Amino acid sequence: MTSLRRFIVFLITALTIIFNLERLDIGQANLVDIQSFVYGLVFAAAILMVAVPFFQRLPVYTSIAIWIVVYFALRLLVFTHRPIVGGMYTYLTITELALLSITVLLTHVMTFYLKELEKVVEDVSFPPTSQRVQNLEEASEAVKTEFIRSRRYDRPLSVLVIELTSGIVRPSLERVVRELQQSMIDRYLTASLARVITKEARRTDVIIKHERNDRMILLCPETPPEHLNVVKNRITTVAQRDLGLELSIGGASFPCEALTFEDLLKIAESNIQRMSPENDLKDENTVKVESTS
Repeated sequence: MTSLRRFIVFLITALTIIFNLERLDIGQANLVDIQSFVYGLVFAAAILMVAVPFFQRLPVYTSIAIWIVVYFALRLLVFTHRPIVGGMYTYLTITELALLSITVLLTHVMTFYLKELEKVVEDVSFPPTSQRVQNLEEASEAVKTEFIRSRRYDRPLSVLVIELTSGIVRPSLERVVRELQQSMIDRYLTASLARVITKEARRTDVIIKHERNDRMILLCPETPPEHLNVVKNRITTVAQRDLGLELSIGGASFPCEALTFEDLLKIAESNIQRMSPENDLKDENTVKVESTS
């Protein structure tokens, strides 16, 4: 927490100096003449480094290199009225690059500490999900094994994509803490959804984390498409009853809809629709009637 506070102070100080650097000129001489677009570029770099996950995942030197390339591209293509090098212009260019690089560096470090803070709060506040829940990469071998078995023995296999319905919780918070608070709530809801799925899934089912934080994947061996509604009903009912969560679920089955896991996943995502226990109960009764007939 102390390190985070220190880097926030450093970042605020750096931005204050950058946006007031030209005011430090003595007398009438304008020794430091930063171009106006540089201020916009520094502002954009700070905002995007904090708000966009793509920039958060990049190494710091890669981020600095990207913004330097953007700077030179703007200088060469748009803001061409002033030379890049030559006399005093060389020092101005170096100054502008230094200010941009320092901003990217400080923002990158601050973002790292923010992510660490979120993780610590999550570990302390939220109970861990079941050991059965795997990342997509970790589950790749289990997915391959189930598909090989289904192909070899001509057995059905289905995939469900289970999504938390957006807009379930939108707390009324102050603007400063709203995004962080919403992120923590989303993580808590995802962990809760994972526990519901773990409780209701069979031992043979494979539970996988989706790349999106608000989605989970359930791989269901020996489950034909006409039985998917039964699985949906169990998960939807428990999520609504125990946690008050509303789910959107999409399903797809092998081999009638697709022959690979990737294609099944795409079809299941395209089939995502709002689920309710009442509708699922109707679907389950329909399945029972069809099975009886």
